[in-house]
Amino acid sequence: MPFSLKTEIGQPIRQHWRQGWPWLLLLAVSALLHLWRLAEPAEVAFDESLVGRFASYYFSGEYYFDIHPPHMKLIYAALGALAGVPQGFSFHPHGLHYPGGFYLWMRLFPALCGTVLPLLVARLALDFGAARRWALCAGWLAAFDTVLMVESRFILNDIPLLTFGLAGWCGMAAWRRQGKKRHLLLGALALGLACGVKWTGLGFVAPVLAALALEGFPAIGPIWQNIRRQWRAKTGAFLAIVAVILLVQGVGYALHFALLPKAGPGDAYMSAPMQQRLKERRENPAGSDWLFTPYATLELHRAMASYSSQVSGHPYASPWYTWPWGWRGIFVWSSQNQPPERIYMAANIAIWWPLALGALYFLAALLPSPWRGANMGKPAAPPAQSDYLLALAYLVNFAPFFFIHRPMFIYHYFPALAVSYVMSARLATCAGLSRRWTWFFAAAGLLGFLWLAPVVYGLPIQASTFNALMLFDSWK
Repeated sequence: MPFSLKTEIGQPIRQHWRQGWPWLLLLAVSALLHLWRLAEPAEVAFDESLVGRFASYYFSGEYYFDIHPPHMKLIYAALGALAGVPQGFSFHPHGLHYPGGFYLWMRLFPALCGTVLPLLVARLALDFGAARRWALCAGWLAAFDTVLMVESRFILNDIPLLTFGLAGWCGMAAWRRQGKKRHLLLGALALGLACGVKWTGLGFVAPVLAALALEGFPAIGPIWQNIRRQWRAKTGAFLAIVAVILLVQGVGYALHFALLPKAGPGDAYMSAPMQQRLKERRENPAGSDWLFTPYATLELHRAMASYSSQVSGHPYASPWYTWPWGWRGIFVWSSQNQPPERIYMAANIAIWWPLALGALYFLAALLPSPWRGANMGKPAAPPAQSDYLLALAYLVNFAPFFFIHRPMFIYHYFPALAVSYVMSARLATCAGLSRRWTWFFAAAGLLGFLWLAPVVYGLPIQASTFNALMLFDSWK
């Protein structure tokens, strides 16, 4: 059969283009939305005064204390060092003007994390059985999510946490599809980084280990041979995941202590024995106490657990049961200009409310028949095992906050929110909703985004316009 350039090369290219152009378009639009006006405001905004200040201690070498692990601050410190943070700049107080453009390069990292976040959501929706159009719809809605957008534009922790966690899930899903060890290791690396941003990163690890324990591998040969094979494979994967996560943690904490050799404000938060070890280490920096880092890491975690429960009240704190509905916003920044520029985290309710309802219905549909609502009917098909895994992922990342009594904020809901995107795409697929509903939800999300765009990007608006945009007083 003669070689045909059109058949052998042209058709595969066209096929790949048809499959890939929606993803490229989503990436391009997401990048535009996340990078536009990233340099504004040129002032320390919101918790940049905390995260940036903690990162700046790595420049001075003074020991500091934070209730979160150090990995994200190490990343920001590295970016700041490359970008040329002025000596002695402390990122404090809120509203301090940035003396140069270095902050833009530090903000670029969370902005890029936010840029790829919609693609990760869409990929996970596909992995969990959503139809392609609903997976892409979930990605577009994530790109139009105003709370995630605002959080991604500043030197903060939660968008990198979310991106690392979802990337870890995508890596694990790719490993299950293709069986390549590099996907397993890269997924574990991402999960390790998520745990290094906040303790809540463990919420991404638990569903992975649950899936590893519950999922079966393809049966080969006699049943006992297959059981032994599955046991070895699962044990090996479990050990590899845990080893990589522990390695990431160990490297981060070793760097943390190595870069903070001087006395600093963090000393006062340590126990008396830990303070003594720090003093001895400073007096004898050439000593080779290889037990110091494990000991100091355990002591630091003890202090983190103790002081995290003592966080004081905050005017923008909100109870957990309000998060799925986006009732409470967060003030981020405002200028003294006339008319003033303002930035707020206010939920795009055209997206959040359908997601909340979809999550409730999804969870209820998985209940045994006697516990389901009388009007819910019988599912068209039995739930897949992955549906129960989705429910577990949502609850693991949301339910623990039911029992926490310290002040909490809407960004604590981000991991569960990301799962609700996937759940809703899966639900729409199982319900057989038509293509018109895909366009309806995407258009509603876009309109909601445009409505709140002035307080997402800090555009100058009059007080009357601001009051009209903020649909609820609780957002202000």
